[in-house]
Amino acid sequence: MILSSSIHSPLSRAVLLLLVLAMAIATSGPASATGSEESRISQTREELERVRGELNAARGEADDDMIALEDADAQLEAVFTAVETAQQAVGRQEDAVAEAERELAVAQGELVEQQQRMALRINRLYRQARPDPLITVLDASTVSDAVEQSAYITAIGRQDRALVEGLENAQSRVEGRQRALDEETVALDRVLVEQQALLVEVEEIRNDRELIAAASQDLVARLQSREEHLEEEAIELLREQAQAEARAVAEAAAKEAAEQLAAEVIADDEAEGEDDEAEIEEATAPPPAPAPVAAPSGGGGLQWPAGGTVTSGFGPRWGRNHNGIDIAAGSGAPIVAARGGTVTKAENWSGSGFGNVVIIAHGNGLTTLYAHMSSIAVSAGQSVGGGTYLGGMGCTGSCTGTHLHFEVWAGGTPVDPMGYL
Repeated sequence: MILSSSIHSPLSRAVLLLLVLAMAIATSGPASATGSEESRISQTREELERVRGELNAARGEADDDMIALEDADAQLEAVFTAVETAQQAVGRQEDAVAEAERELAVAQGELVEQQQRMALRINRLYRQARPDPLITVLDASTVSDAVEQSAYITAIGRQDRALVEGLENAQSRVEGRQRALDEETVALDRVLVEQQALLVEVEEIRNDRELIAAASQDLVARLQSREEHLEEEAIELLREQAQAEARAVAEAAAKEAAEQLAAEVIADDEAEGEDDEAEIEEATAPPPAPAPVAAPSGGGGLQWPAGGTVTSGFGPRWGRNHNGIDIAAGSGAPIVAARGGTVTKAENWSGSGFGNVVIIAHGNGLTTLYAHMSSIAVSAGQSVGGGTYLGGMGCTGSCTGTHLHFEVWAGGTPVDPMGYL
């Protein structure tokens, strides 16, 4: 890369500032998110505990309400039974009253009939002009007839009186029984009315308790649904927390990588700052002609892959080995094959830092690599000759300025390209 020290140093500081800013964002973001997740998890757990407490209380109340409903059902059943018993007793009482009324009617009929017979007998005696028993006795022709007539009249009187008294007593008993039955009927009717009123009251209580029990069950169902929702929410929050922690770990690793990259940029600035003046002078000088140079140890010669200035050589750099040389020229400057061969890679090599790269196998274990290209004009598998146009010079991948990074590999080992050019 060719830059003056007055431009290069501020750019490096800007790069470092951006890196520090990126690290700050990466560091603060996950921490804040993790704190937010912790707060939400804590709130959800508190809400879950509160709902569970309410649910336990609601379940207890629901159990009590169900017991009260069962008691009301039992009480209602008992009242139903009592009402049925009272209705049956009233029915039996009504049957007894009806029977007493029939007996009273019979007794009254017999009494009336006897009274009618007595009236007929009195009427007959009256028509016979013997209404007085004394006269009847005195009119007898003999003493024997008088005695007989007197005894007859006395017997008839006693019989009539006995019949009348018996009928009157029977009527009195029936009337007394009817009065007692009427009183019992009134009492039973009163009991029946009371039982029916109690039945209505118990039914209302039972219905109220049924509504209360239903409301309790509904509350339990709603609290159970809320509990399940909060449990699912807590699980989701724990999952999000785990993801946030994973992001925090990844971003910490990214921060470390950014710090390492910043250190490399600083080292690059320091190394390139020493050569700034020489680069300026070399940049103004005409580029050397790309002519083939014999390779050492009898190796095949390679032609220069591009015109420009070698800004970095092969060997240790920034604490590691620089496996090639850097040739700087203008953006889009032509890059050509250093020797004929077969293209084995021609693509953007993501993750390698090389950006757009072309690799050519020349045979006998010799391979060349061309990196950071702005464009690629060949494809993998293509056969090319020495000097074939491969693409333009650029700054793709990890680089600090437009240049060609050129490597030579012999037998699977990177070697200094300057020995082959």
